Amino acid sequence: MARHGAARNTAARRTAPVETNSLFEEFYQKQQVVGEDSWDEFMTVLQKPMPVVVRLNRTKPHWQELQVSFAMDVRWSELPWFPGAWRCDAKDYDDSLRSQCSALNKSYALRFQEAASLVPPLLLEVKSTDLLLDLCAAPGSKTLECIELMREESDSLEGVVIANDADAERCFELLPLITRKARHPGCAVVLGNGAKYPAQFWGPGDQLL
Repeated sequence: MARHGAARNTAARRTAPVETNSLFEEFYQKQQVVGEDSWDEFMTVLQKPMPVVVRLNRTKPHWQELQVSFAMDVRWSELPWFPGAWRCDAKDYDDSLRSQCSALNKSYALRFQEAASLVPPLLLEVKSTDLLLDLCAAPGSKTLECIELMREESDSLEGVVIANDADAERCFELLPLITRKARHPGCAVVLGNGAKYPAQFWGPGDQLL
């Protein structure tokens, strides 16, 4: 019998993407996110397949060699604001390239991560000695990125990352799998409601944040 996570992933793969949804369009038209004259253009952009984005693990030995390989492949272009992050148009991401990237992902040489997801850890300007709390951590890409940024700055391993999520399945199955890849001793996985976190106090003015 398949585990819950595996069953859910299989179902997701079998479900074809929905390109039109009248309720979706009605909701966002009422929000007036764009002007009426730009609505058709807005929907056209939303219906385009998103590019594949990968982030190389710069804490792995010889990651520069992988960087050179990506630079030599015309299908990939590096994100100018994130060294080591590469994008490939969906139309160019064929089965052969998918297999190669999947193998590199399993070996933790790279991670699949949307470009927008790369931004928050950069804005945090994570330091190697930080105590970092991720209240909604699953599936763990940003958590892992933060750990890598810590290790890039220093090998001291003083920093602490607490990865919290309210979904029990994602917390017990997915997050430990992700955080084990980092092999960072100061990493803990916690199951809890982010809106009510934390619930423990050690004294006047002491609160875990």
